[in-house]
Amino acid sequence: IDIFKLAIKKELQDKNNVKISTIVNKLISRSDATKNSDGSYSFTEGIDLSNLGLTSFPIRFKDVKGSFYCDRNKLASLKGAPQTVAEDFDCSGNKLTSLKGAPQIVRRNFYCYGNNLISLKGIPQIVEGDFYYYNNIIQFTEEDIKVVCDVKGIIHR
Repeated sequence: IDIFKLAIKKELQDKNNVKISTIVNKLISRSDATKNSDGSYSFTEGIDLSNLGLTSFPIRFKDVKGSFYCDRNKLASLKGAPQTVAEDFDCSGNKLTSLKGAPQIVRRNFYCYGNNLISLKGIPQIVEGDFYYYNNIIQFTEEDIKVVCDVKGIIHR
C-alpha cells in the first residue's frame, strides 16, 4: 500500500494534473488485482487512495480483502466503492451527503466522520468493528444508526 501511495503522491508533486489513467494503470497492474466479469476489480490486499484529490473512483471495486482508504478526497459519492471490505473502510473527510454506494459488509471499522452527511441511505448492513460518525451536518443518534446497521462494536458520534 505504501509504495503505491508514494508513487501516486510523487506524480501529484511532479505534475499538477495527474491523469486518472495513471491511477487506473497502477491499480489494475497490481499483482493482487482480478478483473471480474462485470468489469469491476477485486483485490486480495488493501487499497489506499487517501488524499489524492479524487472526485470519483477511477475504477469500480467489488471486493477488497484488506482495508480500503479513500479519506481526505473530494468524493461526493461512493459509487464504485467495494461491496465488501475485509478490514477497515475509511471515507472520512470527503463531501458525502449520503453513504449510497458504501460497502454492505465491513469486517472491521467504518469511518465516515467529517463529511456533509444528511442521510444514512446506503449505510453498511453490517460493521463488525466500530462505527465512527461525527462532524457531519446531521448528528444521527446511536439508535438511528443501529436501526439500519448491525454495528458489533462501539458507535463513536
